[in-house]
Amino acid sequence: MLNFNSVLISSENPKALVEFYQKMFEKEPGWSGGEFVGWQVGDGYFTVGPHSDVKGKNDTPGRIMIFL
Repeated sequence: MLNFNSVLISSENPKALVEFYQKMFEKEPGWSGGEFVGWQVGDGYFTVGPHSDVKGKNDTPGRIMIFL
């Protein structure tokens, strides 16, 4: 069986997302590497990091939904 083990959210401002998810998870990230930061959630990781192609406001934010 496939082992789904991570979600990566890319942003042009990953530091703001890290602050948001730190409050939401009510804990410090358990992993970091370069500009990427992650929290263990169950058996997997929820990770935030930069991406050069992600810029500006998302015109269709409802196209991706993540339930935690």
